[in-house]
Amino acid sequence: MANTRNPDLIKGRVEKRYKTSWTIIIEKGYDKATKKRDKIVKSVKVETEDEATAIMNEMIVDIRRKQFVRPGTMTFGQYLDKWLAFRKSKLAPKTYHSYYCEIERHIKPNIGNILLQELEAIDLQEYYYKMETEGRIKPENIKGRKKEEDSKKKNPRKEVSPGLSQRTIYYHHRIISTALKQAAKWKMIPQNPALLVDAPSYKKKEMSFLKKSELEQFFKEVKEEMDYPVIYAGVMTGMRQGELLGLRWRDVDFDTGMINIRQQLQYMPGEGVFFKTPKSIKSIRSIPMQLPLSKMFRNIKRAQESYQIEEFKKLKREEVGELTESDLKKVYDDHDLVLCRNNGKPLDASKLTNRFKELVIKFGRPDIRFHDLRHTFAALAIAAGITMDKLQRIMGHESITTTIDMYGHIPEDALSEEMKKLSEYLGFETLAE
Repeated sequence: MANTRNPDLIKGRVEKRYKTSWTIIIEKGYDKATKKRDKIVKSVKVETEDEATAIMNEMIVDIRRKQFVRPGTMTFGQYLDKWLAFRKSKLAPKTYHSYYCEIERHIKPNIGNILLQELEAIDLQEYYYKMETEGRIKPENIKGRKKEEDSKKKNPRKEVSPGLSQRTIYYHHRIISTALKQAAKWKMIPQNPALLVDAPSYKKKEMSFLKKSELEQFFKEVKEEMDYPVIYAGVMTGMRQGELLGLRWRDVDFDTGMINIRQQLQYMPGEGVFFKTPKSIKSIRSIPMQLPLSKMFRNIKRAQESYQIEEFKKLKREEVGELTESDLKKVYDDHDLVLCRNNGKPLDASKLTNRFKELVIKFGRPDIRFHDLRHTFAALAIAAGITMDKLQRIMGHESITTTIDMYGHIPEDALSEEMKKLSEYLGFETLAE
């Protein structure tokens, strides 16, 4: 390490080497590690020697205070690659993949070639504006994107804006700001320029859910659909889609009437389907199983067992000799899953989501997503009188603040019912007659 304890060893000068700039040279002393003099050379675009000298003096002050950031040649894109590599082990696989895609598709192509130390707030502000006006990439131009299915071609989506949504731009800002915050901690930049911009903001979409009055009719309409069990289980438990598709028989306790959330199903491009533990400690939880759901699960279990027996019988008639494990796997790929395909393999979450879209469009509620089954459960639970702290535990939220922020409002139909009870209590109903 260079000897910088003695202020007299830090010396600087400015030289006119180029027409449009001055060169600052600061010598910090002898570096025992490299056995060379520790020298800092920086070019500054100013007109006069006095301006260059003023900058040099500020640099010397920062060096003495150990706040100086040595000039570097790393671009912002190169830094993002390094930062993301360090973050990978701390991020959930889907989160890492999401960061990677946004960085590769949008951030690096637009501002990745700017030197990390020269990245300014105005660069970020201009980037956000560009994303807002022309940031959307056509699906066919995204590397690895599959061709659209024939069904989508028959029902083309409505024309969309050429810009990204405010929510996506805000997501980019979060990635950039977090990455630059770490760069400032590592003393690679003097400060985080993302703190100096007008951060993108967006209005959260109003929550959608099926009201009690709609739910009975919806169940009637989807009763014979292949996805009815997973839809019904979603409404009856408030479980996330990945938790539903990853639910195992060993996690369903018919004796105590509890569903234990211990794993979830996830999908990653390039990796395929895999199972992992839930997103947080609070997500590992137990949910009381209502009797109709318990009955449905028992029926599913019997159906799975009957299917396996019948398929094994067919296989025995066709095969000669003892059945191998691979033979049995062809008949039933057993992952111990409750909600799965007939052959035991996990359901495809993407296809399930698309089939659900078709069902709600047919029902007349195209605004309902599969995830809104979770919101439907929460809204009905609140209307039934379940308290926020109990709901937090059932939903697996990390904090009760999240539960209150999401579900602090009471559905209008529930308000009407509560006001009716109050009116009856006060005798207003009798007086009205």
